[in-house]
Amino acid sequence: MLETLVFQVTTRCPLNCPQCYMEKGKRDLSVSVGKSLINRLGSIESGAAVQFTGGEPMAYKDLITLISYASECGLYSAVATSGLGHSERFYRQLKNSGLSVLCVSINHIDEGKNAFTRDSYELSMSAIKTACKVGLYCCANVVVTDQNIDALKELSDR
Repeated sequence: MLETLVFQVTTRCPLNCPQCYMEKGKRDLSVSVGKSLINRLGSIESGAAVQFTGGEPMAYKDLITLISYASECGLYSAVATSGLGHSERFYRQLKNSGLSVLCVSINHIDEGKNAFTRDSYELSMSAIKTACKVGLYCCANVVVTDQNIDALKELSDR
């Protein structure tokens, strides 16, 4: 059973997270290719999910278009983000486009410890608060390491 298809919609990202393996660039997935892949997934597996990732998917100009299309095709959708470009207005657009879940990357509740594995602690925390404020389902996207495993419970409680 195919449950989730991960789309790398862009290689763009302004952050420099220490654990990132992504080769940064300026490549974007075309909308026509994205829609074609969504169509194929929808025909293969009912109720599957599409996860939009990058680089930083919030830097992809056609994100709302592809989320809306996935929703029209009966697919769940998720976005994995640092929280870049978040605003109440944009998060309401994400919600209205049919986004199922926003996965915000943050690896430790302590800002200093988070910096070992990820940029943008304040950005991530602010994005989580904004998502909750507009009623968008939000989760933490955590890369577990020996430096943060003991803090997972505290992170999930926030």
